[in-house]
Amino acid sequence: MFGRVARDEAATAYAIETGLPSGFDFLDKTLSGDVFAIGNALSFADIALIPHMFFFENFLSAFDLRPLAGRKNITTWWQAQKDTNLVQNCHARIQTSLDAVMANMK
Repeated sequence: MFGRVARDEAATAYAIETGLPSGFDFLDKTLSGDVFAIGNALSFADIALIPHMFFFENFLSAFDLRPLAGRKNITTWWQAQKDTNLVQNCHARIQTSLDAVMANMK
């Protein structure tokens, strides 16, 4: 998809094998294990994570990375949030923007 972009293969391998899984583990330990990222109400923590979940779900599978696999707190949070209007609207806007970027790259 981004074939025209030069990349550092060693840095990419490190990110895929170590960096991202380590970050997901840290996030899983940090989340409350409830329907909200922290506390008992929607917060900036939830809002900050929502756009990232679009990319986690749509791109990381190409690298066989599964941020939810074996991570109970992330999974609990995402199952509670993924079908909300907030998430659906946010992800639709991201998809629209991504489609426009991809169309301009052709």
